[in-house]
Amino acid sequence: MVSLLEKINVVDAYKYAYLTTRLKGMENKLLTQEKFKRILDSKNLDDLSQLLEDTDYKKIPYKNLEELNNFLDEYFIQFLNNISVFIPSAVKDCIFVLKEYTKLQDFKLAVKSVITNDETLLDFLSPLTKIQPNINNLDFLNTQEFKEIKRNVLNYIEKKDFSQVSYELENHFFKSIKKTINKRNLIMVKNFFRKKADIINIVIKIRSLLLGFDAENYLDYGFIEIKKIKNQKSIDALISSLVGTEYHVIFLKTVNEFNKTGNYSVFDRVMDEFLMELLKKTKSSEPFGFGFVFWFIITKDREIRKLKALFKIISDDLPKDYFEVFAW
Repeated sequence: MVSLLEKINVVDAYKYAYLTTRLKGMENKLLTQEKFKRILDSKNLDDLSQLLEDTDYKKIPYKNLEELNNFLDEYFIQFLNNISVFIPSAVKDCIFVLKEYTKLQDFKLAVKSVITNDETLLDFLSPLTKIQPNINNLDFLNTQEFKEIKRNVLNYIEKKDFSQVSYELENHFFKSIKKTINKRNLIMVKNFFRKKADIINIVIKIRSLLLGFDAENYLDYGFIEIKKIKNQKSIDALISSLVGTEYHVIFLKTVNEFNKTGNYSVFDRVMDEFLMELLKKTKSSEPFGFGFVFWFIITKDREIRKLKALFKIISDDLPKDYFEVFAW
């Protein structure tokens, strides 16, 4: 554990033990896939009270969707505030990184809602981001933070090219957290986002080949050199180039599934499944240290987003597969 953090002291190590003990108590109450399926099968919001009785969400008000979402937002903020007390400074920096990561997902949702004219996406914004739930509101692009990329983002929005908007926001995000990651030598955090960059680049390339054009930009902080992905002339060549990497088998399976179904959502799902598996490995590498904390915070954020999506499906009587993939 100590080798992964820079200049961590004995007191910090003790505080990790205290924090992980608290989180492991909460781990037993995380919602299982079976629980999510049972929630999805509920006929109305009132049916959820018994299903969530033994979870952290047993006090959820079921009057309407707005109250449900407000409860979840307040719960998540309180959760982060509670675990930020008396913990190692490296974890505080990790929480900063994860908050920035949460904001990134919300920026994507806001942009996607404009491109697709789908207001339902805005129901899943985090309270950390404070984006106003307005389909026409991209005010966050007017801040100094986004000055350098605003023109490109607006250009891609006009073209309805969400993959390239995603590139701009992802690249901006990594630049914003790089200093913090390097300062604390947060190796696991860095590796997580570098592998995420590889997955995004591969998906961008596959989609561009399917649509008959090459993407303009790729993330430049992954493990695989950009040119190794960008220079491939066919999907078969791209998959072959991945032999020997942990990405080969999963993308071979995904492309085969796409060829059978023609459903582009399989590429969103492969990213989701791969990153979830990567997070599990991070958790296992340090079950009583930084790795476990990192896994738990992201898992908790994702759990709340999934709940919001399921509540929306039940409340508005939407098709069960309406939110098949939950945004990262």
